[in-house]
Amino acid sequence: MKVEFSGKNLSITDALREKVEKKLSKLEKFTGKMVSARITLEIEKHKSAAELVIHCSHDKIYKAKGTSQDMYLAINDAANAIEQQAKKVKGKILSNRTRREREKAIAPEVSETKSNEPEEPIFRYEKKNDYFIERPVRLEDAYLYLEENNYPFVLFKEIDSGRMCVLYNNGKSNYILVEGEK
Repeated sequence: MKVEFSGKNLSITDALREKVEKKLSKLEKFTGKMVSARITLEIEKHKSAAELVIHCSHDKIYKAKGTSQDMYLAINDAANAIEQQAKKVKGKILSNRTRREREKAIAPEVSETKSNEPEEPIFRYEKKNDYFIERPVRLEDAYLYLEENNYPFVLFKEIDSGRMCVLYNNGKSNYILVEGEK
């Protein structure tokens, strides 16, 4: 990855370079493979500003600017803003994918021959391990997993009680927990 630094009213030290490169490596798990990054650091009076522009391999560009009293905090602000942008893009992609899958499932099946015999119900089994957390977790961790991945529900085993539980979103901010028996 090509990283380009520029500084206004300050000289870029090795510590600042390391901080930015560390943040970029952490951001790569949200944005995907990065092709290049341009970092502009500047100081004006008592404010520090960091501007990040990241070009990713899937032709996506993320831009963010962070300001603070401290340069390191400004870098954190800009990196957090890019992380939020990347999560939003990923959420939109995933929601479009699930919407298309639902539309396919809802599409009516046309039967060519009709008979007077009652039809047998057809059950379809889909195994999706995405909604299941394999290791026992706390309720808070299951909530975070549900929010990060933008899933409709998550199935998990609670670490304290040992019960199988389902957590799902019932509206904008209403979450419902269904606990099973031991």
